Amino acid sequence: MAGVACVEQVLRYQHNFEITIFGDETHVNYNRILLSSVLAGEKSAEEIVLNDLSWYLSNGIRPRLGVRVTGIDPQRRIVTDDRGEKTPFDALILAT
Repeated sequence: MAGVACVEQVLRYQHNFEITIFGDETHVNYNRILLSSVLAGEKSAEEIVLNDLSWYLSNGIRPRLGVRVTGIDPQRRIVTDDRGEKTPFDALILAT
């Protein structure tokens, strides 16, 4: 929730850069406060989604769902993930 909230604020301003969001979970962001309502059967998982996949794509965001960051090289400005892929960055936000 925190990482996407930050991105939502960035998107309010003109930007000409790419955004990649890594997430160990295999689905888009959701309201974790309401997760107990889903587990209790009071709401569906879809009802607590904050931004669906189309939001990511329409905002030019590259979602890396189900992908865990395993290393950050700040000198070379590279993020390494659990698939061995390396993603370069100019600026990095860590939101956990």
